[in-house]
Amino acid sequence: LLPPEESVAILERMTNGTLALHGDDDYPYAVPVSYVYIDGRIYFHCAMKGHKVDAIMQNDKVSFCVVERDDIKPAEFTTYFRSVIIFGKAHILTDEAGKRAVLKLLADKYSHGEPGWEAEIDK
Repeated sequence: LLPPEESVAILERMTNGTLALHGDDDYPYAVPVSYVYIDGRIYFHCAMKGHKVDAIMQNDKVSFCVVERDDIKPAEFTTYFRSVIIFGKAHILTDEAGKRAVLKLLADKYSHGEPGWEAEIDK
């Protein structure tokens, strides 16, 4: 197990993770997402309608996995992972100001200061 501060550092540093949801017909549904980690919470953006939103509306329990490193050891027939797995409940932001604040954080993380994110959101 990693110490909590190392887990937080990984969550802050990495750029994608796998969100696991309860999918259709009781199948697990795991999907890669871009995210931002702020104040102990994971935020990601998705379409207003779609499989992720439908799954969250049906069952808000989720897990989220981020892999920082996978160290393959052929002679040992194994791989050593450095990863973080968290469990929680997903909530859909409905507050417009909150949504915009999170979208700005996502834009800052992934666009590296490129202008134009506000115009993209307003489309």
